[in-house]
Amino acid sequence: MSLKDSLFNEETTKATTRIAMQYEFDQEKKKPNCFTKRNSSVNALSNTA
Repeated sequence: MSLKDSLFNEETTKATTRIAMQYEFDQEKKKPNCFTKRNSSVNALSNTA
């Protein structure tokens, strides 16, 4: 019974960690990136010249 509990706890921990990491990744993706915006502006100006 102890081994079964250990395996269950390990799988639960892995799943929880995976979900938390995905959440953090998604939150970072949503943040505006000032470098991307700046580069887009520079590229737009370059294309008009």
